[in-house]
Amino acid sequence: CLIPELNVTDAIYLYLRFVSMGIMSKTYSNCALDGAIRYFMWVHMSTASSLELRKEMSTISPFILESFFECFLIKVSVEKLTADKTLQFTLFTRLLCCAPQDMSFRFICNVLRDFPYIQGKYLIIGILKQLFTTKFPKQTTGESKEFAAIKDNKSKEDDLAAHLSKLKIDDSDLVTTKFIDLTLKKMSELTKIISAALKEAKNSKVEDKEFKTAQIYLEFLLSMKTIWSKDLLESLEPDFKSLRAHEKVEAKLKQLLA
Repeated sequence: CLIPELNVTDAIYLYLRFVSMGIMSKTYSNCALDGAIRYFMWVHMSTASSLELRKEMSTISPFILESFFECFLIKVSVEKLTADKTLQFTLFTRLLCCAPQDMSFRFICNVLRDFPYIQGKYLIIGILKQLFTTKFPKQTTGESKEFAAIKDNKSKEDDLAAHLSKLKIDDSDLVTTKFIDLTLKKMSELTKIISAALKEAKNSKVEDKEFKTAQIYLEFLLSMKTIWSKDLLESLEPDFKSLRAHEKVEAKLKQLLA
């Protein structure tokens, strides 16, 4: 069976101590140690419920958690291999889902405002809907059966990732909250961030990263239209229409405001 020799707390501290230095200099990069730490994170996540993981992560300093997630997201953003990027971001997402929601939201806002790698911003925007709309379970189900089937492969992180990605949450189980509760205050905060991004994209061309960011935000808002404040959506109309290439988003903007 899989034995979580390191819990998530220990793994996070080890990651910050040994893996984060490799971000600053290749001299300190250690792929074997990085992989081993991530492996034990996968193992611990497969043997503990989401609620247990959130309780454990709530005991860690928010500063430590935010530093860990930032380092992790930088690693994901600069990863060249698509398979490795997908694997790492899957783990990143699952950890962020189980982190205390106030810290998670604060981290997300900081990334959307100031993160140095545009790829990291795209990744975060891509999971926002999932974080705001997915029920947070008191208990995950089916994990033990899934992982009993791969007990002979405990040394293979890829096998763990493949099986973890297939795990389902029993929606009939009692739930406490969403991964992040979407309140009017949070909507307002994100709307301000989106507005600032649109103003930055005002004079950008279609091929520029700023315009692509504006398009991704529009897609996100469309997916959240039914639960987002209509007043806040309408407040973004002037920013979208001020885009130099606004005709490229005109049709979807009409859908958003309809």
